[in-house]
Amino acid sequence: MGVGHDAVLKLYAGTASRADLLTLQAFYNALDRQRVLYALPSIHTVAEEADCLITIEQRLAGTQLSVLLPTLTKNQLDPAMQRRLSATFAVSLIQMPSDWDRSKLFDPGRLSERRDGDWRQFLAR
Repeated sequence: MGVGHDAVLKLYAGTASRADLLTLQAFYNALDRQRVLYALPSIHTVAEEADCLITIEQRLAGTQLSVLLPTLTKNQLDPAMQRRLSATFAVSLIQMPSDWDRSKLFDPGRLSERRDGDWRQFLAR
C-alpha cells in the first residue's frame, strides 16, 4: 500500500471502530467544501490489516498553532490570531449535509436523530 506526499497513513490499533471511521469518511465526503477557502479533511481509504485499522487521508498543509505561536513576535501575533479566528468562522458556516439524519456524528444509539428537532433540542433533553 503506497502513500504519496499528498497523503497520510494513520494506524488505529484498538482505538477506533471500522464503523466510526466509515461514518467519519461519509461525513467528510458530504461536506460542502466550496463554503470555505481552506482544505478540509478527507479519508480516501479505510482498511483493516490483522488487528489494526488503517486510513489513508489527504495531507493538510500547515503548522500546528502550538508550534507556530511561540515563534511569533508581538507584531505577528495579532494577524495570526485574526487568521485563526477567520478560519474558525469560515468552518462554522459549513452546513450539516441535508441528508445527515442526526446531530451527533457518532451516535450508535441514534439518540440525536434530527427528526426530533435540531441540535438545540437535542442539548435541551
